[in-house]
Amino acid sequence: MSMDNVAHALGISKKTRYTHFQTKDELVLESVAHLLQRTQLKMSIFFELSDGHNVPFKRVNQIYRVGLKELRNLSPTFLFGLKK
Repeated sequence: MSMDNVAHALGISKKTRYTHFQTKDELVLESVAHLLQRTQLKMSIFFELSDGHNVPFKRVNQIYRVGLKELRNLSPTFLFGLKK
């Protein structure tokens, strides 16, 4: 996927895209950072609200559950774009 494809898919101009991301690597790094932040937020909410938040097994189990769910939700196109 080229950066031109990204701009087209988002319905923005190339110029607008360059105001946010100068390179494809920058876009990928920001995308992965966003994914990790979203995953961390979901886990933090669970740990704050859960009765078993102090039980190590339950914490590890939740980390795996949220992590695997996030990985399943990744688009094959996104993963393919990372490879390129």
